Amino acid sequence: MKAAYILNAPNAATIRKAQCFFPNWKKKDTEQKGMLLLICDQCVIQRRLATGEAGDAKPMNLVDGVTVGCFPELYEALEPNPPDQVISL
Repeated sequence: MKAAYILNAPNAATIRKAQCFFPNWKKKDTEQKGMLLLICDQCVIQRRLATGEAGDAKPMNLVDGVTVGCFPELYEALEPNPPDQVISL
């Protein structure tokens, strides 16, 4: 079963849920399992983890493989191979 986990709380990267999930994911694992790591453009710009502006931000000082975007990019990425379940945390 394919699942999409969406941390959608304000400043989700600072909450305990994110601290439990992200450290356990390694670049190798995400590539092998076809995982998408997408981080909110406005949040990372605010936290100085991306350069540019919303809609055209590039990640910096993050693990390899993280992309920056918002819900339109998420929907586009999931469209060709939709998950069986979406879990919102």
